[in-house]
Amino acid sequence: MQTTLYEQDFYAWTQEQAARLEGRHFDALDMPYLVEEGDIQQLWASHHEMLRRLGLGESPEMIAAALGVTAHTVINFRDSSLVQVRLKELAARRDEEGLDDGHRL
Repeated sequence: MQTTLYEQDFYAWTQEQAARLEGRHFDALDMPYLVEEGDIQQLWASHHEMLRRLGLGESPEMIAAALGVTAHTVINFRDSSLVQVRLKELAARRDEEGLDDGHRL
């Protein structure tokens, strides 16, 4: 059975859905999974917070406990190719600006 982008790389899936919405390609939206996720704004906020905490070096277990998700969810998010790129960008920015780990990204 072939896995979907939603199952393979959740963050990439969210970015794809956002691009489809922005481009008004409503017929191309992945409606079954969008309905399953429910509150898209809360989902975005949760992923933004995961990204911020990962950028600060928090462990998946700490993030999972703080956000009420599983460590597996955080690890899958962290391992997404798009998230890896974003984490590298955040680390470079932090190094460039001389920010310490307590600074909000």
